[in-house]
Order: sequence, then structure tokens, then C-alpha cells
Amino acid sequence: MLKIKTNFFWDSLNVIRASILGANDGIISVSGIVLGAAGANLDS
Repeated sequence: MLKIKTNFFWDSLNVIRASILGANDGIISVSGIVLGAAGANLDS
């Protein structure tokens, strides 16, 4: 007998959630590196 999967919505929701959190993590990491490099290069 074939087993029918009925929770497609929750699977796709988890993929979307992981994508959004991963993108936010990348944005925060890159902006931290850029701001750190910019702050290190300031002439004061």
C-alpha cells in the first residue's frame, strides 16, 4: 500500500523559514565585516 504524504505545506514552510533565516545570517555577517573594515580604515 502506498503511503500518501499530507504535510506538504509544513515542509515548504520549513524550507522558506530556513531560507529567510539563512539570508538574514548572511546579510548580518557581511555587513559586520564591511563595517569592521570601514571602521579600521578611518583616519582620526
